[in-house]
Amino acid sequence: MMKKIVTAILAVICLLSVAACSQTNEANTEKQETIKMGVIPTDDNADVSAMYEPVAEYLEKETGMNVELFLANDYTAVIEAMKNDKIDIARLGAFSYILAADQTKVEPLVAEISKKTGDKFYTSLLITQNDSSIKSIKDLKGKTVAFVDPASSSGNLVPRKWLLDNGIDPDKDLKEVIYSGGHDASVLAVENNKVDAAFVAVNIYEDMKQKEMIKNTVILGESEKIPTQPIVARSALDAETIEKIRTAFIEMDKNAPEILDSFKEAQGFTSVEDNEYDGLRELAKLLNLDLSKME
Repeated sequence: MMKKIVTAILAVICLLSVAACSQTNEANTEKQETIKMGVIPTDDNADVSAMYEPVAEYLEKETGMNVELFLANDYTAVIEAMKNDKIDIARLGAFSYILAADQTKVEPLVAEISKKTGDKFYTSLLITQNDSSIKSIKDLKGKTVAFVDPASSSGNLVPRKWLLDNGIDPDKDLKEVIYSGGHDASVLAVENNKVDAAFVAVNIYEDMKQKEMIKNTVILGESEKIPTQPIVARSALDAETIEKIRTAFIEMDKNAPEILDSFKEAQGFTSVEDNEYDGLRELAKLLNLDLSKME
């Protein structure tokens, strides 16, 4: 009799477990209907909505889901929105991705393939005027130098390490540090003799040079390689949705190459892993950056 009761109890437990598992599986396999993509203003102040609407339409076609654009003022607002599940994917800077990964659960989907380098890395350039007495990075002591933004990889962080490697403390040895707010603004500050030198992303400088926007500048040096901007996603997104988005970006150059015009410096996208940004993490440690205070 006892054996029958135990058997009956086990049967009920099994049935309840199966039901619970079934409900859990249904929840986990619930299809994502809408993707919210975070974007920020570009250096040239273009209409961001107009720029990314073709991207949204392309993703809708490739994934079968609705895509909405979330316009933010800066990377901080995008990261905060991801923390609160307000957006699902976003285009971040390399360092901004590290900041996001430190604060919330995100993962890199793809990285941009640079038009300039042909791979998922780029560099920072040190530039000055053609007739400047500055001939190398070691000549920057006592000079006025333009950086882009405190959280910019190529416009501030990598250059700071570059300076330190050459015996220059950017906080003590420079006459003045100016944060221009954009790579193009830094280039023009040098061009118009507003600063003695500047650190800028190679792709933006070369683009401005090609468009003949600058004539009075010269390159003094080039930094170590920096990972390009990634497209990231909330880790909580279901695996199928994440894979659809990743595949859509990777195949963009084949399926809709004209869409790449929205990503000025990219000729395509390729897969990327979190550990490829470890070099920047080490850089942050070297510079004693407190990521929790860079929100």
